[in-house]
Amino acid sequence: MAAKLHAFNLLLILATALGCSDSNEPTTAPQTETTARAQAVVEPGEPNWLVAGQNGLVEMVGGADGEPDALTGRFVMDGLPIVSASSASDRWIVVGDGKIQAVDADALRIREVRDALGGNAIATIQPGPVGWLIGGASGEVQLLDAEGEPTQTVASQLLQNDTITGAAWNGNSWLLGSSSGRVTTASATLTTGSPNGVVAFSGTAVVDVVTGSAPVSGQSTDWFVFSSDSVVRVTGGGTPQGATLIEAGLEITTAKFILSKVVLGSNDGRVGVFNPTNSSVTWNTVFTGEGVSAIETDGTDLLVLGNSGSVRLLDNNAVPKAPAASLATDRTPAGAWFVNGRWLVVIGDVAFVEFIGADLMPLRVLQPVLDGADIRASDAADGGVLVAGAQGKVQLLDKLGSPLGAVQTIGTGNADMNAVSWSGDNFLVVGDGGVAQLVGNDGALVGTPLNLLDGSDLHFAAWSGEYWLVGGQGGKYARIRTDGQVSGAVNTLAGATSVDAARFGGQAWMMAGTNGTNALFALVQPDGTTGNVTTLNSFEGTVNAVEFNGLEWLLGGTAGTIQRLSAEGQVVGTPSDVLNSYDIRDIYFNGVNYLVTGQFGAIRRLSADAAGLRAPIATLNLRDANTTVWTRPRGFAGGICLSNDRCYEGPCVGGVLEGKCCDSPCDRACESCFQQDTGEADGVCAPVVAGKQPPSGANGCARASESTCGYTGACDGQGECQFYGADISCGEPACVAGAFTADASCDGAGACAIPAAVDCRPYAGCTPDGGCATGCGSNSDCVSGFECIDGACVQPDDTTNEPKPGDTSEDDGGCCATVTHRPNHKNLWLIAALFSLGLVVRRIQR
Repeated sequence: MAAKLHAFNLLLILATALGCSDSNEPTTAPQTETTARAQAVVEPGEPNWLVAGQNGLVEMVGGADGEPDALTGRFVMDGLPIVSASSASDRWIVVGDGKIQAVDADALRIREVRDALGGNAIATIQPGPVGWLIGGASGEVQLLDAEGEPTQTVASQLLQNDTITGAAWNGNSWLLGSSSGRVTTASATLTTGSPNGVVAFSGTAVVDVVTGSAPVSGQSTDWFVFSSDSVVRVTGGGTPQGATLIEAGLEITTAKFILSKVVLGSNDGRVGVFNPTNSSVTWNTVFTGEGVSAIETDGTDLLVLGNSGSVRLLDNNAVPKAPAASLATDRTPAGAWFVNGRWLVVIGDVAFVEFIGADLMPLRVLQPVLDGADIRASDAADGGVLVAGAQGKVQLLDKLGSPLGAVQTIGTGNADMNAVSWSGDNFLVVGDGGVAQLVGNDGALVGTPLNLLDGSDLHFAAWSGEYWLVGGQGGKYARIRTDGQVSGAVNTLAGATSVDAARFGGQAWMMAGTNGTNALFALVQPDGTTGNVTTLNSFEGTVNAVEFNGLEWLLGGTAGTIQRLSAEGQVVGTPSDVLNSYDIRDIYFNGVNYLVTGQFGAIRRLSADAAGLRAPIATLNLRDANTTVWTRPRGFAGGICLSNDRCYEGPCVGGVLEGKCCDSPCDRACESCFQQDTGEADGVCAPVVAGKQPPSGANGCARASESTCGYTGACDGQGECQFYGADISCGEPACVAGAFTADASCDGAGACAIPAAVDCRPYAGCTPDGGCATGCGSNSDCVSGFECIDGACVQPDDTTNEPKPGDTSEDDGGCCATVTHRPNHKNLWLIAALFSLGLVVRRIQR
């Protein structure tokens, strides 16, 4: 049953607001993990995307902006690793492998990623008199202006053959430190400076360089240069004063002049305030078993970042104020920025900026479903969303991601479930080892598990309106009936080592997989026949997701790659990376936009032409997002729909928000699923109200000429086109050979009803306008055998019973005229005699 493809209903949904917290928690309670806030509701009562993945985590994403109501962060720097960051006023500069990017207080890019430092790895960024200095490999340094843009096209080279690991501005000049322990001064514009420098630490790398006091323009102040366990004071003129051991076995990880103090962090989780007078440090333990990666400030307190994702607030003397909290990931943060009452923390290796409250509380917490098992697939039905995953587990959730029932286990639970597809009546869940299971709209298992495709691992299931297409390991695929049994033969896609994704587009399935190196695809017709197999040589790896927007296909897979195809399967454009090179796991189109999901919880909204809208954001606490589904199901017959291409019976009525597929093909000319046509509820196929025009696009109901007795152009109220009725004349009256034929009328069934001819006897004449004559003036006005007497045609024989038109003096049982006898004067004497005889007899009797 083919879908009827029409224009999309591009109805936007109200955007959701970004939530945050600005409360503090002034307590010195023992170190424990804080309790996170609950996830807020996204657009209640309206459709959302549901994203699910590792550890049974589910997160709701709004339809208008592709973001949760409480956004937990964004990916930046196109996914390139970030080693450091520095903020100033309205922007934050993040730096990494020869790249820089400026982002705003919502982590939205101010500019695209820029090349810097000649493409060499950047190791440090430090604020200067105007803008920033960046330094890195090969002794290269470069200045950025106040906008975060490079001020030089070519970087300067100082401390050649070393990596610049630290720098600080003292009000008059820069001091740079390197990976070999050398230091050198440089002017504000980096136009002067020694390429060789002087030794501060022999063979020991400089960890950081800080000033001993706040820089004052035009005035030199001393610097302090730190190695892992020692410090060297360097005069304002650039002369090292000799190294002092701080603590044997110490490993300093960061040093910063902050809140008028020099503060150090160590790899054993301590933070200390450095005393410049005697090079001593007052330490406090901040983390247990976790090193310090960075120290920042909100202007009053210190924020300490741990290298396993812990964070903790300290006062300006480095004394803990509150228990440690955990970020949404156990990855190492590279820097933080306090802005607009919340913290932005950058996770360097995945180039992710996480948002947390001023009190370090996450802006929301996700409660696992499916007993915490990894969720690998989902699909929506009228009753909710079914999720399926590891250990054969399935569970029905409501449209806001909360469980509607208990977790069900398919079979023995030994097979992981990889795909879910809703048919309008049941879900089909398929997984490893060919295991398949029907599940009802209520989430209950229907029947016993099935074994499909000879026990091959199954990677997808895609409903067509009549069959499921399932496939997987070894390139095997087959059609599955509604009872879960194979229809026809099990086939193998030529050249495929695996088929991994499929979707039905109304006319055919698009099935995609891999030949072991590159992606390949083919169209599968509703009868199971397969067209040509196309290999995408420019698409390395596998296709994990296939989606159709009504006009074209979108394939997504390895390394964030997408590829557009025409509806006929022709390649459109070239592959592109839309997910920061993270593998795409699923794609879903909601009638307006795509949502792409993948590794590290990365998701991204794309327009209908697959153009990226904003940068990717993260969900699921940076756990893999394996599946996404729009919480209104694909329509089928009578189900809720997104647009016409999602309905496999009739059109989508009502659009993205209220859409419902017609409950039948509804293809008679005067049937409709629209309430405005039928008076019935939208989605119910019913006859168009009598007298109304048929639905737009109806064929065979065009208005015809009245003389044809054809269609009036309206509907008859019974689902058919209306014909002209008896009030429409289709033939002129006629008078032929003494017979009159009245004018013809349409019979209401498409034919002209011509009346039978009426013989005008006993009158000889008629006219088309007047019909048969009803009187005479002479015998010539009468037919043979009749004479005109007293204006009427009568027979000369007195025994005749010819009617006299117009005479109603006698009741003839319903005739329209009475018999008139012609008098016979020859018999009058006999009548008189008989009458007299009767009188005589009566007198005798008396």
